[in-house]
Amino acid sequence: MNGTIPNQQQYPTSPQPLQPQAPTTPENGKQNKWGAEILIIVFLLIFATFTLNYFNILPLSSLFPNYLGFLPQREVPIGVVQAPSQLTKPATESQQTSTQASSNTIIGPTISLKNEPLKAASINYFLWGKLREIRTLPEGIELVTDITGDGIPSFVVTNNTIIVFNTDGQQTPATTSDFAPNQEVGLAMNYNLNKKTWTTFKVHIFTKK
Repeated sequence: MNGTIPNQQQYPTSPQPLQPQAPTTPENGKQNKWGAEILIIVFLLIFATFTLNYFNILPLSSLFPNYLGFLPQREVPIGVVQAPSQLTKPATESQQTSTQASSNTIIGPTISLKNEPLKAASINYFLWGKLREIRTLPEGIELVTDITGDGIPSFVVTNNTIIVFNTDGQQTPATTSDFAPNQEVGLAMNYNLNKKTWTTFKVHIFTKK
């Protein structure tokens, strides 16, 4: 022997076993996408149902009270017209002639006045005109105006009537002593359909700055 170390034969090392991984397929992505879209559609359907029921467009709570009576629903007084938040001076005659009313017919209540659950029904009217005369009555004062036409009532102001100065929509308190001929006034009238009576609940005296 010459003292040299024989070459050692190199053996290949065994590979490490691979960890199993969950397969990612296009089907899994499609399932997740469909699940999200279904949740969105269900939410929109529930929201639309609540909205249509609340505004009485599709009153499900009235049609199915035993099942959907818990749904919220807006209550609208029968025959009552909402007053505008601010009343301003009426348009001039030339402006009024440029705007034509689409109909002169007033739509009445859709519920019979003899219906027992109906406790009150009324209609609010807002009329504008010029004050001609102030008359004293036992129950208050009567405002005689230039407002004419079929069914126009007497404008009687009582202690329950609200009186205000109206200056370009800004309202300040007024009293019966502030009435004077030739004033432009706005009269808020209420007609009680059950009692068939008129009430003057607010008078606007229009003024200029």
